Amino acid sequence: MNAGLEIAVDYGPILLAAIFPFVRVLRSGRAKSSFFICWGLIAISEFAFAAAVPIFADRLGGNFPQELPGLNPRSAAIVGILGGWFYAAITVLLGTVFRLPVQLRTQRTIGLASPDQTKSKRRIYLILSLLVALGIPFKYFDYSLRPPREESLIQTFSAHRSSFERLHALFQADTGFEFIGDSGVRPSGGRFSTATEADFPVQRFNEYTALLKVIGARSIMRRRGQHAEIRIQACVRGSALGGYEIDYCNREAAPDRQVSNLNSYFRNDRSSAKLGWAYRHIDGSWYLGTDFRSE
Repeated sequence: MNAGLEIAVDYGPILLAAIFPFVRVLRSGRAKSSFFICWGLIAISEFAFAAAVPIFADRLGGNFPQELPGLNPRSAAIVGILGGWFYAAITVLLGTVFRLPVQLRTQRTIGLASPDQTKSKRRIYLILSLLVALGIPFKYFDYSLRPPREESLIQTFSAHRSSFERLHALFQADTGFEFIGDSGVRPSGGRFSTATEADFPVQRFNEYTALLKVIGARSIMRRRGQHAEIRIQACVRGSALGGYEIDYCNREAAPDRQVSNLNSYFRNDRSSAKLGWAYRHIDGSWYLGTDFRSE
């Protein structure tokens, strides 16, 4: 999915839901009620957007339907309920900021508001400001957990192809090890240890860590058996309850389960660890592999 379309999908429902509460605040509507109205509208808008977009996508045809798989109205509404307060607070605060000049002119004309009204408004605006301030770190954390874009991962592979191939050749020769990373090694059937404890040549270990650093990875590991492959770990986020792992995989045989686009795959909330690993072909025997757990 291109960046513009992704932004539209992510923020279109929020912007549409914010119009009425924003105008309401501009017209001197109550901030507290406008906040809850906006919050509710965001949840409704997220639900409606997720239900309507796939229908319009099918009508438009072309590649557009494949760009938006798995939009789930129920999950979208839950996201709106859990996170809508942040955008509702921003909407009301922005409406208040734009309303202030008009409000000040009116007060100069007809007199100041009563002390009780002023105190109540200040309390509400303070609460909204605190909500926004508290929400920013949570939103940053949420975005930091998002999977990297497929284009970025493939670009890294293309830019450092020789480093990937060298790592693969080194590890293919070191058949007695299951895992080598910047934190240590694990021999086949053995325990995790430092390179020195495992009698692994220090110079060779340093070459591994230098190559891993070049490509922005931390470890290389192997999977044996029917689905043998060598994996270079790109990133891991989350926990057993929800998260993902993405690896650069070199396989002896093509995997059974392949997807055409990782960006779309990650947006599909029906993806689950129960389905196992999914792969996106890069070139030759190289794939991007992911174990994505949405719940």
